Amino acid sequence: MRIAQISDTHFGTERAEVVAALSKALHGLAPDVILLCGDITQRARRRQFDAAKRFMDALPGDAQRLVIPGNHDLPVFDLLSRVLRPYAGYTRAFGARESLWHAEGVAILALDATHPKRRKDGALPPAHLRERLAVAREACGEQGWLVVAAHQPLWTAWGEDKDQTLIDRHESARLLAEARADVVLSGHVHVPLIATSAASDPQLAWRFVMSGSGTAVSRRTRPGAPNSFNLLTLDERADAPLHVTRHDYGKGGFAIVHNAQFRRVNGTGWEAATQPAR
Repeated sequence: MRIAQISDTHFGTERAEVVAALSKALHGLAPDVILLCGDITQRARRRQFDAAKRFMDALPGDAQRLVIPGNHDLPVFDLLSRVLRPYAGYTRAFGARESLWHAEGVAILALDATHPKRRKDGALPPAHLRERLAVAREACGEQGWLVVAAHQPLWTAWGEDKDQTLIDRHESARLLAEARADVVLSGHVHVPLIATSAASDPQLAWRFVMSGSGTAVSRRTRPGAPNSFNLLTLDERADAPLHVTRHDYGKGGFAIVHNAQFRRVNGTGWEAATQPAR
C-alpha cells in the first residue's frame, strides 16, 4: 500500500505551477491513499477551501482521500465565526474533522489537534487519543499497520521549531507507543522530517517512524526546504521494510531527493535500515 502524505497547501498562497506539478506527480504515482495533514488554507476563507476541494477532487480517482484541519483552517480575523462556527468552512468542504480508514491490514487514524481557543498550538487530549488508538488497533489487528496523523508534530527536524510541537508531546508519544503505532504523520512547520521516535522519546520501549511533510504547494517555503511531499510504502508482510521517500519540487516538477528505509524489530518497534539511495 502506498500513502501520499501532503500538508500545508495553504490555498490562497498556492503557486499554480507547483499545484500542476503535484497533481501530475500524484497521478503518476497512483497512491492508494492521499492524506492532507492540515493547513489546507491560508485564512480559512470559502474560496480557499473551494480551491483545495477542487484540487483534491481532481487527484487520482481510485485513491482514498483523508483530510484533517490545521490551525490555519480556523478563522483568524473573523472573531465571531471563530467563536460560533470555527469549523464551518472546513466541514462544508471536507466533512468530519477526524476519521478512521482501514483496509488490507492497515488502519489510518486521522486526528484533529486544533482548538478554536488556541492560535497555532496543537494537542491530542490523552483520554480521546487512548480511546481512538484502541479502536484503530482493533481495526487493523495486532499484526496490522497502525498509521496516525495529526497536523502538529511530535518532533521537528530543525531545533528552532521545537516550540511548534504538540502540547504534552511526551504523553502523546507514550500513548502512541503503548498502542504500538507504526507511523505518525504530521506537517505544520514546512520542513520535512523522516526519523524514528528514538529522536524525540528514546526512553519508550516501542519506537515508531515519524514522517513530517513540508509545504506542498504554497509560496510560504523556508530556506533550504522547497515544496515537497512524502510517499510511504507499506507491505502486508510482517518482516517487510517501510519505505519513506521525500519528493521535492524543482525544475518544473517533483523528484525523489531522499529515500529512507526502516525495519521492524520484534518487541522494540522500528529502526533505520540501510540508508538512503539518493
